[in-house]
Formats: sequence, structure tokens, C-alpha cells
Amino acid sequence: MPNRLEKAGLVKREPNPNDRRSVLVRVNPKKLPKIKALYTVIDRQFEEFLAATPEADLESVANLFSRISAIRREIG
Repeated sequence: MPNRLEKAGLVKREPNPNDRRSVLVRVNPKKLPKIKALYTVIDRQFEEFLAATPEADLESVANLFSRISAIRREIG
């Protein structure tokens, strides 16, 4: 994903000053308005998805994530 974001000019890779083996991916400040607009669209679509999803299904998903989180805490 970072490759596509970088190709679109939305992010820039920079050397990590604390670890030469890695890079940091930073938002391109010039593209911040475009990124905010994309998130607005994504948020609206997600709200529409949630509104169309039965409450029982949402509760099942929430319970699943709670169980996964509990198991992760147990195993460290």
C-alpha cells in the first residue's frame, strides 16, 4: 500500500534517523486536503454500510473482536 500512496504523491518515504534499516512514511503536506476529502467519502460510505447492517450482525462482529482481543491479552 505505501508504494501506491507514494506513487500517487500522497506520502513520502524518509530514512528513519533512529534505525537505518527502516524508513518512515509521512503524509505529503501538500496533499492533505485531498487526503481529508478521501476520508470524508470513506466515512460516509462506512456510515451507510453500518446503517444497512442488522444490529445483531454488528453485535456478533463486536463480540468476535472482543474475544480476539482477550485471547491476545492472554497470550501476551
